[in-house]
Amino acid sequence: MGRFTGLVSDASIALSLSLGNDSTGHPTISSAGCNCTISSISLELSGGSSWFYNMLTGYAEKPIRSQLQKKLCDATTEVINRNANDLLKSFPLQQIINTNWLLDYRLLSAPSIHIGYLYTRHKGTFYYKNNLIEPPIRVSICC
Repeated sequence: MGRFTGLVSDASIALSLSLGNDSTGHPTISSAGCNCTISSISLELSGGSSWFYNMLTGYAEKPIRSQLQKKLCDATTEVINRNANDLLKSFPLQQIINTNWLLDYRLLSAPSIHIGYLYTRHKGTFYYKNNLIEPPIRVSICC
């Protein structure tokens, strides 16, 4: 019977994200790339014949570090691609105003990121709640 202790030092994950919108106007997010860096891993075995195995752990540290970096990127990508999008799909795209009116503010295009701000284009149409007919004139307002 023995014990295993592992120590990871100086780990970082850099994730590139892509913002978009789906056909319903909900925002979307996806991973566009991932880089995980682990400076070092230290392995220590104790109990039984650990004195012998500890002499060999140096050979295992590099492949374990490589696999751990890959697994951390895979897990992070999975969280973004699946869980974050599930949350964004539940984001409301319409709001009832004063019981009779509905404001539709779904995304018209993918958001774009600029230094210091996030630019988004929304529908911004008011409807009578019981009659969702598109207005005959479209007005585009921009800053």
